[in-house]
Amino acid sequence: MHKTYICSRFRAYTPEERQFNIDVARYFCKVVIDRSPSEIPIAPHLFFPQFMDDDNEDERECGIEMGLELLTECDTIVVVIIDNHVSEGMMGEISLCMQRAVEMDVEIIRLTRKEAEELIRKVA
Repeated sequence: MHKTYICSRFRAYTPEERQFNIDVARYFCKVVIDRSPSEIPIAPHLFFPQFMDDDNEDERECGIEMGLELLTECDTIVVVIIDNHVSEGMMGEISLCMQRAVEMDVEIIRLTRKEAEELIRKVA
């Protein structure tokens, strides 16, 4: 099966911002599944925080490293950029992807926050 990595922001400074970032990642996971039943969305920032604390720097770094390992197994990366902001975590993922550019397809999605909110609202 084809594996598609979702690269989007996770870290947030308010609960509302964190929920928005989670909703964006969930939306794009659903997009991946809807476009092909043989495509698996990989979104470590949705999975690891279920049992790791993103506010604990050691656990955050461990989660980032595990996510980068998963990225090396993917065929495509979908980079979701909202309001032209790329987070530090996303930069690490993009850097690794650039090292593997020959082997990996890259899909870049640029949205404003308002556009992202409208997409999320349509599937909520």
